[in-house]
Amino acid sequence: MPRRAGLNVAHRPPDTFPGRPGPRHGAGPDERRRAPVRTRRGRGPGGRARWGPVSALALVLGVVAAAGPAPPAGAATAACRPAPGADLAGCDLAGAHLPGADLAGARLAGADLAGADLTGADLDGAVLRRADLRGARLGGAGLVGADLTSAALKGAVVGGTQLARATLFDASSGLLGGAPASYPPYYVLVDGYLVGPGADLAGADLAGVDLAGVHLRFGYLTGTDLRKADLAGAELRHAYLHHADLIGADLARADLLDAHLLDAALAGVTWYLTTCPDGTSSADDGGTCAGHL
Repeated sequence: MPRRAGLNVAHRPPDTFPGRPGPRHGAGPDERRRAPVRTRRGRGPGGRARWGPVSALALVLGVVAAAGPAPPAGAATAACRPAPGADLAGCDLAGAHLPGADLAGARLAGADLAGADLTGADLDGAVLRRADLRGARLGGAGLVGADLTSAALKGAVVGGTQLARATLFDASSGLLGGAPASYPPYYVLVDGYLVGPGADLAGADLAGVDLAGVHLRFGYLTGTDLRKADLAGAELRHAYLHHADLIGADLARADLLDAHLLDAALAGVTWYLTTCPDGTSSADDGGTCAGHL
């Protein structure tokens, strides 16, 4: 019997900056003689002020002192202060303490929210594309209509989270804590993964899991372990199953039209009235989709 899980149908600046031109190689003795000469009193030729090493260091230390101490890790800077509709794209809010925060409609694309406490926060309509929410506490949070395209949710706590009408295309998950209170259309929770159209399940361990009737159109299942999984009646059109392990899986009545099965392991698969990737039926292909991939 397959094991069954409940189905609840920075920006960062560049690492380097353009280098400043260094000293000219091969400068002749005349050029070197014409270079300004620093004197002990910090005056060059013509009495013009020159910065000596000591005065330059004093200036740097003065600027640092005026800037004050660096904010602690996870603290919100003025440019990254949470507020409704705020532009927080690329902000580092990892580990931030934001329970009950009002972030409705905020723009958090690419933001680092790993480990952040967003329990009960209002994130309805927020843009969280490519946001890092791994290990974040989202229990009871509102994410109705939020855009979570390509977001990372592994290990997040989602008990009671409102995900109605949220966009989860290409979002990765796994090891989720709790079960959401609502889901986007055709999404379900299976073994700690959010499973639905376009879900990123690459490398997931779903061996022996009941996935009968799930909608995984355009799903990303490269390298996924689906041994002996029950995929009867599953919608797998355009799904990416490269290198997936489907040994012993049940694909009876599954729809694999235009699915990609390059180097997938298919020994012992149950093909019964299965729609093959080339659009033919296993019933017309000798009871198998082999040769019709």
